[in-house]
Amino acid sequence: MSDVATRKEPARQKSLIKIILISLAACQIIYTCLVLLAVNGVTNDAFNKYFANVLDERIAFLDKEISRRTERLYNASIRIASSNELDYAFEEENISYIKDTLASIRTAYDVSTVYLLDKIGNIVYSSDLMINQPALFRNTESFKLANKKSPYSCVMVLENRVSVVSFCEVEIEGYFSGYCVLEENLTLDHIVDYLHEMFGCEVTIFIKDMRFATSIVKEDGNRAVGTLLNNDAIYNQVCNEKQIYHGKNKIQGQDYLTVYIPIDTPEPTAGMFFVGLPIKVIRDTRQLILAVLVPIVIICTVGLCLISLIILHFLIFKPLRLVNNAVHNLADNTDVADLTYRLEIRRNDEIGRLCSDIDKFMERQQKLIKDLKIAEVDLDYIS
Repeated sequence: MSDVATRKEPARQKSLIKIILISLAACQIIYTCLVLLAVNGVTNDAFNKYFANVLDERIAFLDKEISRRTERLYNASIRIASSNELDYAFEEENISYIKDTLASIRTAYDVSTVYLLDKIGNIVYSSDLMINQPALFRNTESFKLANKKSPYSCVMVLENRVSVVSFCEVEIEGYFSGYCVLEENLTLDHIVDYLHEMFGCEVTIFIKDMRFATSIVKEDGNRAVGTLLNNDAIYNQVCNEKQIYHGKNKIQGQDYLTVYIPIDTPEPTAGMFFVGLPIKVIRDTRQLILAVLVPIVIICTVGLCLISLIILHFLIFKPLRLVNNAVHNLADNTDVADLTYRLEIRRNDEIGRLCSDIDKFMERQQKLIKDLKIAEVDLDYIS
């Protein structure tokens, strides 16, 4: 066989530096992907928990707000019971003057309506021009409790509204014996809007499963008043079992993170308070944070990779190339090996000691060659 046939192809040289760089780059990419996946998962859970806690805080604020309004009407009833304002109105024996007095009380205490009830609960006088429901309070649990304890204030679920009411007994000898009732209607738009702005979330007041006041707006731009809950599980848990519901619900085609609580009232008619945030708002907030966080993670990872490369270059790659050149110089078969080549790396670590040993070896080889040449000259002289 010819020399050409028997000659083997030279083995392809591999680079340890290239292998290290590829491995480092692969590890950095995998690390970055894992960090981004972890950030995505952690932020998702963290945001859901955070906004769930926010809604719980809003419910606590709502409870305090209702309690504040209830206490305000209670204190107002005490002042009315101890004043002579109604006495003067009845002494005039003028129905118009009585109604004007009730209207002035309504304005002074910033309530929706002021009523005067007889002993059985029928509305006798009202600050409104017309008395549409004279038996509004008769036979109600609230009125029965007011008969036992006056003044008495509570939240009432009436036929078409939810109100804070306060009863105080009024005795005007020879003219009137009954109760003065202050009512603050919570299902008015400005109150719901006030709660919406104060809480920063959507607010709805239900009577049974119907929205009677809400800050949620339909696609046509109108409030979603008169729409139904359409969720039997939530209604049963809140209205029948009197338990708070935390979870998600679809409202007007949008997903919401919600909290529903039963209205604490003596009346048998069920009602609910609702606070909620659109999932879209939570998702958009999370995406805004991720839009800042993800580039920071990527920049930090790239910076870490560059710093690692610089450190590897000066501590390992550069000395390794010099060692490779020195050893290759010694292994050269062309009889032109440069034994004066020195690495000149002074480091007290593995690579530094290796370079020092190679320098010493080359120095000894240089001295040995020099001694051999001198001996060769001496032998020629002797010959």
